[in-house]
Amino acid sequence: MSLLNKKWEVVNKFDYQSFQEKIYKNRDLGSIDSLESFLYPSLEKNLHDPYKMKGMQMAVQRIKQAVKARERVVVFGDYDVDGVTSTFLMYSFLKKVGAQVSYRIPHRVEEGYGLKNKFIDDLAENSVSLVITVDCGIANKPEIDYAKEKGMEVIVTDHHNMPLELPDAVAIVNPRQLGCEYPFKDLAGIGVAYKLITALAYDYFEFEQAKDYLESVLDIVALGTVADCMPLIEENRVLVKFGIAQLAKTKNQGLKALMKQSGVNFERINTDTVAFGLAPRLNVAGRLNHAYHSLDLLIGKKENAKILDTWNKERQELVSDFLIEVEKKLETEDSDKPYILLKDKRWHAGIVGLIAGRLTEKYGYPSIVIEEREDLMVGSCRSIDSIDIYQALTQAKDLFEHFGGHKQAAGFALTPDKYLEFEDRMDHVLRRDAKNVDFRPVLKIECEIKQEDISWENLQFLEPFAPFGVGNEKPNFLLKNVIPEDVHLTGKQKNHLKFNVKTSKGKYKVIGFNHSFMYEKIKEGTPVDIVFKMERNEWKGRDYIQLRLVDMKISE
Repeated sequence: MSLLNKKWEVVNKFDYQSFQEKIYKNRDLGSIDSLESFLYPSLEKNLHDPYKMKGMQMAVQRIKQAVKARERVVVFGDYDVDGVTSTFLMYSFLKKVGAQVSYRIPHRVEEGYGLKNKFIDDLAENSVSLVITVDCGIANKPEIDYAKEKGMEVIVTDHHNMPLELPDAVAIVNPRQLGCEYPFKDLAGIGVAYKLITALAYDYFEFEQAKDYLESVLDIVALGTVADCMPLIEENRVLVKFGIAQLAKTKNQGLKALMKQSGVNFERINTDTVAFGLAPRLNVAGRLNHAYHSLDLLIGKKENAKILDTWNKERQELVSDFLIEVEKKLETEDSDKPYILLKDKRWHAGIVGLIAGRLTEKYGYPSIVIEEREDLMVGSCRSIDSIDIYQALTQAKDLFEHFGGHKQAAGFALTPDKYLEFEDRMDHVLRRDAKNVDFRPVLKIECEIKQEDISWENLQFLEPFAPFGVGNEKPNFLLKNVIPEDVHLTGKQKNHLKFNVKTSKGKYKVIGFNHSFMYEKIKEGTPVDIVFKMERNEWKGRDYIQLRLVDMKISE
């Protein structure tokens, strides 16, 4: 067994194929056309016509009508990065074309997810006649019915799974809806919002001006798409690839300030920059305070960059402390449950999703983590590929105040008097769904390689396969029987493992971030098999190949 107790699964075992042939084979890039569109996509050729999306024509017509008549318009979004970037994108575009527009994002703890009647009342009092939801709204049928009673119309733009009953909106723009012929279904909320402003832009700007504008906001689109862990395939891959390039030269002053505050190397920006540097800082406002702080940053309030960075450090400490406590508890419990279900009065609704994600990642089980309040219980769920947590929650939908999400991530709220019934239903459903599921965490490995495959030639070959992320993961490689040398711990807290390995082509540095627990389990001179990612790193102006350790075991 590996030192991470994972089952290693090598995707390509064809010994007769070269290193590069294996990479092509694993991604089904056998034809010249598929290879070209994957490695060298084009904004002109590889993005779909927005009008293929059901509801797009009606949404465009209604927005143009509102702009022309100077109606009061509100963009209503979610408090996560996808919601905040979607709100910013839609608001800033409408402002640019002369709309009388404002925005609203709910407070995660005090108001919860999605539209509420109290928002509708407030908007009605302020003579709002059109609401455009972004990254939410598809599950808000009662609230949208109420808005209609108040004389308001609603355009829903969303990407979440479709409920049984759709809201009576003037237009629903969601590629997942029944009868929608849009070819790509996995857009983020920001992707759906981008398609709507794409349809609008060519009506308001000259062709070249529209084209330049739509390219200039792709940094925002990449932020929301990567942060929401959407698969980086097909259209998402195109949007993120060009968005990452735009991020390096962003014109958004707030975003630029956040990148500087985060210590981003503007010449080395990639999806990791977004996922581990920018997204957590943009997310933290909605988790610990109010998402308006992140939205205001994007609108231009540069000083918020320092605030978000400080809050992010606080968030890291909170999650770390709770995880240590939870893991100790789980390791002393004797449970046969094929899932983790925890609740606590001290947990903040803004961090339960993070705790759930870390628990699922470590233990390989679906996790439901709940903040327990006097009047409401707010839960966040994370799951594994083989168990659909959203479908599991639908078995208890009559108990919820609201719920929503995806196959592997979902959330809900319910009153305390319904908790025991919820617990019983989840136990039944998750035990049923867990039958015949192998819960041992699987580590997917691209292929086993030879020592001579670690080379600049192969590293440069891999770089056009970026952007890496969900659906197009950065490759893990297996190298067997290497001897660790100069094994030591590094970092301020000595929590990173570092050693060298000697190969036929030279000596390479191996770094295992947060892998200090492996230090006592390996000895210098003992052969090991390592799983790693091959990366380019820089030290004092010099580039070198670094092997980022993923897992390891003693060689047989």
